[in-house]
Amino acid sequence: EKYEWRAAKFLASLLKEGRLQDTLGGWAKFFLLTDGDKLVSFLTLSAQDCILESSFTPWLGLFHTAPEYRGNHYGKYLIDYAC
Repeated sequence: EKYEWRAAKFLASLLKEGRLQDTLGGWAKFFLLTDGDKLVSFLTLSAQDCILESSFTPWLGLFHTAPEYRGNHYGKYLIDYAC
C-alpha cells in the first residue's frame, strides 16, 4: 500500500477487502518475501490476469521487488517458489 506503484496499491486493496480470489480466480495465490518487517518482493499466481483477457494460464502477475533489494535474485527465488 505504501508503494507508489499503482498495481501494488490495487493488490493491497484486494487483500484488505478479501477480493483476491474473486478478482484473480478461485485458486489465486499471493506470495510475499520479507526481510524481518521489510517487504522484499511479492507476486500473484492466478488462473487469469486482472487486466488483460488471455487464454494463457496460470498467470504470474503483480510482481514487484523493492528497489533496495533488486539485483540479488530475490524475485527469481520467489518466482521459483511460486512455480
